[in-house]
Amino acid sequence: MRKVFNPDRALWSIVLLLLFYTFVKMIYSGDIKNFIHPNMIKYSIFGAIAIGIMLINNFLNTFSEAEEVKVRYGYILFLIPVIIYMIVKPTGLTESAAINRGVNLYFYKSLMAEEGKGGHHHHHHHHEDQHSHNHGDGEIIIENGEVIVNNENFFTSFKEFYKNTEEYKERPVRIKGFVIKEKGKSESFILSRMVVSCCAADTEVIGIRSIYKDTPLIANGQWLEVKGKLQFEGVEQGPIIIVESLNPIDKPEESYIYRD
Repeated sequence: MRKVFNPDRALWSIVLLLLFYTFVKMIYSGDIKNFIHPNMIKYSIFGAIAIGIMLINNFLNTFSEAEEVKVRYGYILFLIPVIIYMIVKPTGLTESAAINRGVNLYFYKSLMAEEGKGGHHHHHHHHEDQHSHNHGDGEIIIENGEVIVNNENFFTSFKEFYKNTEEYKERPVRIKGFVIKEKGKSESFILSRMVVSCCAADTEVIGIRSIYKDTPLIANGQWLEVKGKLQFEGVEQGPIIIVESLNPIDKPEESYIYRD
């Protein structure tokens, strides 16, 4: 039987091609980490491969045996996420959205609950070889007596602060985050970070209260690098920062901290 052009399969091939291109572009550029945990990327790669196989199979059957074919325009619905990604360029949860979600100041309690009361020190100096943990559980970095808190050791650092308040009291610290102001508090702000466990939908905002008399001069949502000294307050002896200096910084490319 004579084979003819099948417009329905052709339309579906175009949709699959655009979906495949979008998946590959998001994975290659790293944009996909704005929406899912890095540990989930392997599943996205598998999904892209599956779409690629479907595309090849469908394309090879674009010409089929002559019969009346009804074009299913519902395929175009699959292009909605493609159009949003190409035009809007979504970047995940914004700082303004994070501010509206509220912030967890006692996140270190859940960290302690996860590992119990045990644990040990993870001192690590800046000039030694470092491995990229990316999930906040790397070793503590102490450079010239100053604790450097970054994405790789964020959770380890706060567990150490909470377990060893006397050792870390008055200890210089350097940390980056964005500002969340509290109503009625003009001499402090919360230096915050967004934490992703699975995907952007489960993002949690955590932070540490930072004492700074010129808080009215900084903007909500502004990214800063803060240098100061650790103190501990309240019955729970929660860590706070007495700010000595701060510098505005650009939003980091990897603004999320990822949890396993």
